[in-house]
Amino acid sequence: MRIPFRHGLFAALLLPSLALAWGPEGHRIIGELAQRQLTPQAAAAVAGLLKGEPEPTLAGIANWADELRDSDPDFALAEAFCAAALSRGAYFHPRHNMFLCAAHTQHDMETALHAADAGFAAVARMSSTSGRVIV
Repeated sequence: MRIPFRHGLFAALLLPSLALAWGPEGHRIIGELAQRQLTPQAAAAVAGLLKGEPEPTLAGIANWADELRDSDPDFALAEAFCAAALSRGAYFHPRHNMFLCAAHTQHDMETALHAADAGFAAVARMSSTSGRVIV
């Protein structure tokens, strides 16, 4: 059976929007699974870091970045930083920490550092036009 082009195109455009990546429940599940894997020492450290949170667990804070994305102007700066870095060959995610490690070559690290410099310059330009002071 052959699927008409327009049906395939419709499915290709519709399905990604339905996937919604992990979603809030998926983030909470991952947070809960991570919490269960903590050593007693790590669990104590996490408890100290999350003291004062409404739900001081990894599951409880698993969605904070998604919840702040639309209301925190610093997220726009993070996206500008990441876009500038990406245009220079380094991928940084605006809402997730990713790190360089021993698996990266010297060239990889230099590329990432030069891209980060470009990202910081983009944020500085964006900040100067908005009148915001970035510390």
